[in-house]
Amino acid sequence: MPNSIYLINPVDNFPTYYSADVFARYGYPSAAYIANLSITTVAALVPDDFEITLCDEQILPADLDTQADIVGITKQSLKD
Repeated sequence: MPNSIYLINPVDNFPTYYSADVFARYGYPSAAYIANLSITTVAALVPDDFEITLCDEQILPADLDTQADIVGITKQSLKD
């Protein structure tokens, strides 16, 4: 039975006023002004016996060499 999961919140393909590119524009390290709660909500639904690793690509790139048993990718849909 799998016991580890790696959850990825992918980077947006467009700039927003709260994303990491705003910080980079002013010379600051990558950061998220407002956290996207989708990844933490999914993590909260994972059974307790799983080891959970979270990745927010707004901050750091995903570890494509992860040894996790399951990889999940979240998605946020914004209205135009």
